Amino acid sequence: MHAPIHTFAPASRQAQDWITDIAVANSTGDRDFAYRLLRAWLHTVRDRIPVDSTAHLGAQLPLLLRGVLYEGWQPAAVPIRHGLDSFVTQFATSARIDPLEVPAFAATITTALRRRFSRGQLDHVFDVLPERIRAVLRGEYPLTFPIDEGDEDYFLDGNADRDTERSSSVEF
Repeated sequence: MHAPIHTFAPASRQAQDWITDIAVANSTGDRDFAYRLLRAWLHTVRDRIPVDSTAHLGAQLPLLLRGVLYEGWQPAAVPIRHGLDSFVTQFATSARIDPLEVPAFAATITTALRRRFSRGQLDHVFDVLPERIRAVLRGEYPLTFPIDEGDEDYFLDGNADRDTERSSSVEF
């Protein structure tokens, strides 16, 4: 026996509300575009954080968006080795935007999620990312191409190289 469609109506409405928040934050009525931005943010961040951090991130999302987060996820393959260039490229490709637009759009998603998540949750997620990635997600990193990967701090196995003066709690 199958559940009636209306059983999922509250979950659908909640996901739509989150997507509407993102559309409004980006001054667009295009909810498909807002969805692509959110999906790009979720997948790009998810692929660069440990499994336990992804589980905590997923716990903050409504049911249907949690499914978006986990869609195509390969826990055994994360976190992936990355630099700023690959992060920006993956986000831009997934969202179908210009790479130079990534910081601005990523920041609107981060702000919208921060309003909806439990206090401090994004700080825990961001804490495992290199500073330059966090800066892009906050919209603070002006991009020019090609991106100088020089001494990029890579996240490999749960320990991101961090600035020594940075405290463990980051306020955005």
